[in-house]
Amino acid sequence: MVRTDQEILALGQARDQEAIAAMAEKYGAYCHTVARNVLGNDADAEECVNDAYLAVWNAIPRAQPQNLLAYLAKTTRNIALRRLEHDQAQKRDSRLHLLLDELAEVLPGEGSVEDEAAQGELVEAINTFLKEKATRAERQLFLRRYFWG
Repeated sequence: MVRTDQEILALGQARDQEAIAAMAEKYGAYCHTVARNVLGNDADAEECVNDAYLAVWNAIPRAQPQNLLAYLAKTTRNIALRRLEHDQAQKRDSRLHLLLDELAEVLPGEGSVEDEAAQGELVEAINTFLKEKATRAERQLFLRRYFWG
């Protein structure tokens, strides 16, 4: 039986581990694709997806995502990116670095107040572009390139 997102969140609130199985049943294939697209490896992708289920299950008591699929996909993607960064620490992976190099000139650094302000401005500019100026096809292309890698 496929549960609704609200049912899954309620199971998580009740600390019922069935929430993890329900997430896996409903969104497992999608999350696996997200992780595999980042890592290029089914075994590593499966580990990341399992880590994502646990991370979301642990976050549910304090986080109430409005869109469980988006929340789970973002969590999976972030875990996969951290895994890729860890695995490639000593060697350069052209797929990830190509994406980051494309944005290097506009991405602010980390740490200072100026950098945080610049990051906020960049986020606002990207959101404005995607919401108001980009066509549907351009939004999809942007997300495919920079979110899904």
